[in-house]
Amino acid sequence: MPELGLITIMDRFSNKGKGKMVAKMQDLMGLFDSLKTCKFLLYADISVTDLLECLNFVTGWSMEMEEMLKAGKRMFNLKRMYNIECGITARDDRLPGRLSDEVLKEGGTKGNCPDMDTMINDYYTFRGWDKNGIPGREVLKELGI
Repeated sequence: MPELGLITIMDRFSNKGKGKMVAKMQDLMGLFDSLKTCKFLLYADISVTDLLECLNFVTGWSMEMEEMLKAGKRMFNLKRMYNIECGITARDDRLPGRLSDEVLKEGGTKGNCPDMDTMINDYYTFRGWDKNGIPGREVLKELGI
């Protein structure tokens, strides 16, 4: 998805860039949800640019790509703020131990275990959140929240 800055397929066993990729995809999926659009369109060669063109056609708007992607980012940060108010903490951003701490002895992921600390820290940093997963003032101000 070049519109998101994701131009290469990532190594599934690498931790590098995963936080950024996950955040961008969450923002995009939020857009799909709010537009009541099927996410499977992404597998049908519908690009993010196509989604923007459809949005502008249907609404009569002249929204730019940056503005649309910022709307997705705003949605996800608002959702996070709501979840924080409901008692969600950084502890809830972890996979169960059997998925994140136990190295598999066989199969396609044999010998591999995700480095959750690195990926979560990268994710929080990319999002502009603190170490507790709380959005920073700068991010909230940028998004008009």
